[in-house]
Amino acid sequence: MNICIWDKSVADYPRLENEHSDDRRIMRAVADCAGGVLYFPKGIYSIADMLVVDNCCSFLLHKSAILKAVHEIIRHIAVPVGT
Repeated sequence: MNICIWDKSVADYPRLENEHSDDRRIMRAVADCAGGVLYFPKGIYSIADMLVVDNCCSFLLHKSAILKAVHEIIRHIAVPVGT
């Protein structure tokens, strides 16, 4: 008996033409998995830009799945003062 404990898998979202890292395909998967669980199979996933999850999507990584930044990612988030 196979029991699936996730809703979507990153494996179902291949890199598109001219994509050299995995962050865009991961963000496509996150967008399709609102409120669900996104599974990362075994592998190394290169991240070139910040992953922003704002739709209650959770990540489930295989014990041999690695999210690896390809360079330092610096982002500044503006926080309103006095709100």
